[in-house]
Amino acid sequence: MKIQYQYMIPPFFKPYKEMTAREADQYFEYYVSQIPIRIEYLQNFLDKNVDKKIRLDFTENSLVEFWDWYGDLLVDQQKTDYQENTPLHLSYGVLGISSDFAMYFGELFVQKHPTIRWGYLKKPKNHIFFQRPSLMGFQHNLCYCPEQTISVLVCQALEEKIQMKFLTQLRLGKKEFKEEVYK
Repeated sequence: MKIQYQYMIPPFFKPYKEMTAREADQYFEYYVSQIPIRIEYLQNFLDKNVDKKIRLDFTENSLVEFWDWYGDLLVDQQKTDYQENTPLHLSYGVLGISSDFAMYFGELFVQKHPTIRWGYLKKPKNHIFFQRPSLMGFQHNLCYCPEQTISVLVCQALEEKIQMKFLTQLRLGKKEFKEEVYK
């Protein structure tokens, strides 16, 4: 099945570490302004293209339902729509779905936890999440990048060639995350 999905196209993009402070701020403002738009776009895509109803209603169940469908799609797409020059050899449409789901996943945190907000690290420059849109407001000034988490889960789903439940995958690191963040 060929996926037709328009991924978010920012007004400019270059690697986060190469952005000036002003560019990072502009990119972040653009990114945050697109979150509701991209979640709505993803919901419309799901409504039109997925047989089982998936509601992006900011519940834990919505994460499970989405990942049940998306995990299968990932494995199928890698087999049937192999793309030579893209990350993980997936089509840009499939990668766009992943990116928009990361926004949804992050926004779920923001809506469920009053101390959590979108932000980005301005230093140190060698931090893995430097200038990436991330979630802030955790204890010990930790930040969390939903896009990175979803990328890891996508890789795991493809490497293992199995469709693990989303929350099972997420819980693999949840104990450590809770111990570090919610002390």
